[in-house]
Amino acid sequence: MNLLAVVKPEYVSVKEKLSSKADALRRIAELAKQSAVLAEVDPELIYDTLRDREKIGSTGFGNGIAIPHCRFAGITDFVVGVLTLANGIDFDSVDGKPVRIVAFIVGPESETPRHLKLLSSLSIALSSAPTRAAILAAATPESLIQALGDDTDGRVEPEQQVERRLFQIVVQDESIFERLLEVFEGIDGASVTVIESRNSGSYLARLPLFASLLSDASSGFNRIIIATVGRAISNEAVRRIESVTGPLDERDDVLVVVQDIHYAAGGLSV
Repeated sequence: MNLLAVVKPEYVSVKEKLSSKADALRRIAELAKQSAVLAEVDPELIYDTLRDREKIGSTGFGNGIAIPHCRFAGITDFVVGVLTLANGIDFDSVDGKPVRIVAFIVGPESETPRHLKLLSSLSIALSSAPTRAAILAAATPESLIQALGDDTDGRVEPEQQVERRLFQIVVQDESIFERLLEVFEGIDGASVTVIESRNSGSYLARLPLFASLLSDASSGFNRIIIATVGRAISNEAVRRIESVTGPLDERDDVLVVVQDIHYAAGGLSV
């Protein structure tokens, strides 16, 4: 998804001096309210909805980044922006680090797939340390947006031709599963599903011959991500996967198989 097309200067503010998560959420509400999309929505309601989302679980996902987001019935488009903070604030992040970059999304309740793609695209773009450094150094909204858009991870365009490839990724490392799923949710035109599976050891453990060597309880985490991706961006998808896993040849807990598809039609809902 092309972030340059959705993040607007009027929803961007740089080097803000805020002291708390609540301050950041209120500032987001003020910025978002400038959009005609939210003309009928009270800024206090935007703040309350963002705060209620944070009660479900912090959107501070590490490395000084947070992506608060919320949805409303009756609005027709997305409002996407970014705040940078002069000093880090406590955001209850998963890694405990203070947050200095706060991207936000306010969107229609009915647009779940696009909301997910925006979240994934922002997450992937902001996972790049050089991109984060450039964003924090930006002195204007325009230069911040350019820094965000300069990271190609965040702006893969949809494939225009019908030819697709099938990706099957078997994941046995739970710690990277969600990040690998984000890789495909952030690609326009991709259809993605997940199959819960078992390691072969969990089946072998039931056979008398292997009973003394294996136990069903030790089978561990095992998921299969299946996705179709436009052929022209399949190499980019592999590069994204390895940005999460490191060199695949050095892993024994991730298997990636890519196949040409002779025929594919339809898609999958989230």
